[in-house]
Amino acid sequence: MGETLLVALLQAWRRMLPTSFTVVNKRKVTNLVVVVAVVVVVVAVAAVVVVVVVEVEEEVVMVVVVVVAAAAAVTVVVIVVAALVVLVVLVLVVLVVLVVLVVLVVVLVVLVVLVVLVVLVVLVVLVVLVVLVVLVVLVVLVVLVVLVVLVVLVVLVVLVVLVVLVVLVVLVVLVVLVVLVVLVVLVVLVVLVVLVVLVVLVVLVVLVVLVVLVEEDEQ
Repeated sequence: MGETLLVALLQAWRRMLPTSFTVVNKRKVTNLVVVVAVVVVVVAVAAVVVVVVVEVEEEVVMVVVVVVAAAAAVTVVVIVVAALVVLVVLVLVVLVVLVVLVVLVVVLVVLVVLVVLVVLVVLVVLVVLVVLVVLVVLVVLVVLVVLVVLVVLVVLVVLVVLVVLVVLVVLVVLVVLVVLVVLVVLVVLVVLVVLVVLVVLVVLVVLVVLVVLVEEDEQ
């Protein structure tokens, strides 16, 4: 019965402690309270023994008991206050740690966001540079193709001009040859005509001479 009453008192004492106490802190405070209670009980029993056996005056014993009880009460209050102070300090430490963690998390998030933004900016710049390079390459290729086409056209024009010049030269040579042939033929014809005329004149002269000679012979 006594043990059950003591267990009930201890459980009631633990329930009275703040709920924010951990199990270990509750056990420590409870053990200290139990020690103080045991000391008070021992002192009270000693006082009763002293009163009964030694026959000391009751007033003295009561004074001692009151002083011991007051000391025990003060001790319990000091223990509880110390526990509360420790609890408050722990709460403040936890709050400081939480604030530091929140600040660190915010700083890390900001750093991550900044890194992501820098990476995105770098990627955008790289994409723009790649697009510009591709456009420049395309423009260069187009210019090269146009130049090649122009060169081919110039070569074709030069070839056509050369062919035309060759044809013209051949035609001129042919015309000159034809003219020369015609002139030669004309010269030959003129020479032939002159020869024929000379032959005719020679024949006429011979005939005239013959006629004259014949007439002279007849006379």
